[in-house]
Amino acid sequence: MTHGTVHSGSERRPATGAVRLPWVDIAKSAAIVLVVFYHVGRVGLGAAPGTVGPATRPWLDLNMVLVPVRMPVFFLVSGLLAASALSRPWPRVLRGKVLDLLWPYVLWTVLFGFVWVHASFPDDPGTWFWYNLRMLPFGGLAYWYLSLLIVFFLAAKALRRHPVPVLVGSLVLLAAAPAIGTLVDANGDQSGTVNVMRLATFAVWFFAGAYLPALVRRVATAGGPGGLVTAVAGYALLAYLFYYDHAPGGVEFFLAPVGVLASVWAAVALARFGWIRRLAGYLSRRTLAIYVLHPILIHATVWAARSSGADPLGDLDNVVVDFLFVPTFALLVTAVAVGFYDLAGRIGLGWLFRWPLRPAVSASPSSPGSAVPPAPEPAPQRTPA
Repeated sequence: MTHGTVHSGSERRPATGAVRLPWVDIAKSAAIVLVVFYHVGRVGLGAAPGTVGPATRPWLDLNMVLVPVRMPVFFLVSGLLAASALSRPWPRVLRGKVLDLLWPYVLWTVLFGFVWVHASFPDDPGTWFWYNLRMLPFGGLAYWYLSLLIVFFLAAKALRRHPVPVLVGSLVLLAAAPAIGTLVDANGDQSGTVNVMRLATFAVWFFAGAYLPALVRRVATAGGPGGLVTAVAGYALLAYLFYYDHAPGGVEFFLAPVGVLASVWAAVALARFGWIRRLAGYLSRRTLAIYVLHPILIHATVWAARSSGADPLGDLDNVVVDFLFVPTFALLVTAVAVGFYDLAGRIGLGWLFRWPLRPAVSASPSSPGSAVPPAPEPAPQRTPA
């Protein structure tokens, strides 16, 4: 049992009054595992010698097809989890939410840089290590999600009395993202341009979760099996048209909404299984650790392989080994990350993942679960005498 919560059926209500929803845990956990999967299948795969073969190609295609879904789901869930904090006083928010994101963003950027430059730029590590640090104020390289989360949360908090203009503005940003990217690219660094594009693309999902939690909850429970099958089939068709049939422009704008809807309804369907709820609850409280550790683990493996001249999969003459490499390595990286996080907590290294100067008494865990504000109670009705 999580400290400070009362369990009741499939929903648990923390002491703050927010409702903990199993499907949010599932969506959050699935998103971070897919992020690891992406970096193994698109970034790590092929960086070490001998890791690309015919049977690994489907994983590259699957990663490509899931691009419009993965991070929108992550930001939608992040907005949901941030909704209850928007009304807290600024000092509490800055000391808790913001510093708990800013500290690991800076700390792990430095640690990542050391491994990254030796894995990717062994001939000129100093230049690229400095470049990694220089990108910190501009969204960073490996940990851009944390920097955007800070920006989105501060904006949502500061503008919480004006949700409609913010949501409309974020939709305008989304529509203008390609033009914004072109403009910034002509006047700035390529990595900075990508981060600006990410801000314009993902803002609407965070603000939707933060400002419309009750609506998101209603939509999540409205699909049912028929809705799930329809949404999955619709996304598969759209993905085929966009990625393989080269359909005319416009298809891409429907990919993320349909994909997010399918993902949320799938999470709701999976929440009926107790073992999935328990596993997702465990992983959802460790998403930060998985996020900051997995790039280091992947690049450390590449560094070790290149330094030793090892060929991890030989000549890839075993199709089964070839095919299983990506999912096996992704699950291994995830397992090592959560194992390190649990060990760090036991030996007093929890400060690696949260702001170390904690208040003396904390009413809730430092790593909140998937708790979202409850739907508003109906207005009292006058009962006839």
